[in-house]
Amino acid sequence: MTRERLEQLISILYSPDDLLLSLNDLLRLLKTPIVAAGLHHHVKSILLRDDYLREPQPVHLALIDQITTHHTNLHSRYLDIALHIRDRKSRIFESLCQLYDRQSSRSEVAEIVMARQKSIIDRFCHLLFCGYVAPVVEHMARMYQQSRMDSSLLRYFILGTLEMIEPPYSREFITCFLPVVVDPGVYDQVNKNPLARAFIDNAVAQSSS
Repeated sequence: MTRERLEQLISILYSPDDLLLSLNDLLRLLKTPIVAAGLHHHVKSILLRDDYLREPQPVHLALIDQITTHHTNLHSRYLDIALHIRDRKSRIFESLCQLYDRQSSRSEVAEIVMARQKSIIDRFCHLLFCGYVAPVVEHMARMYQQSRMDSSLLRYFILGTLEMIEPPYSREFITCFLPVVVDPGVYDQVNKNPLARAFIDNAVAQSSS
């Protein structure tokens, strides 16, 4: 069965037809772990290719979301010993980090670059929603601190996350996410949003109880 699904995947990927035409088949096939791993590698190789100059296609982003949803085993894979980073990074997480950096380095109109960055941040939010929380939040905060992300993009990430969650929050989540929300660089704007104010109030109440 697995071999048959892999052969179906290869047939679709080598077809001259647009992947969008085979999206339903791909969504069915990627429920098999080894197929999902192969499909992720294929999408990553396309998006990070040196001669790939276009904006990431919606079908590629949809596939990343679905792989993230169905396969938590792909969330955690590598330990980056060289950089002494303790958190185990996922293949998907690593791909998104590389894709974000690649899009950010494009010499294009700022509005176009920012739109692409937001589409990748949406994928980070989805990955966070699927349980890969601390590495995503810490990475967003680190990029902001290193001036690799401006305050408007950090606000976009914060509000995108807050739209997906509701109390009660785990102590671990409050510990990593609250400092990002109340960062002086974004707090004044973020605090105008009812979701942000509600999160801060709940987080403070939970922390003091």
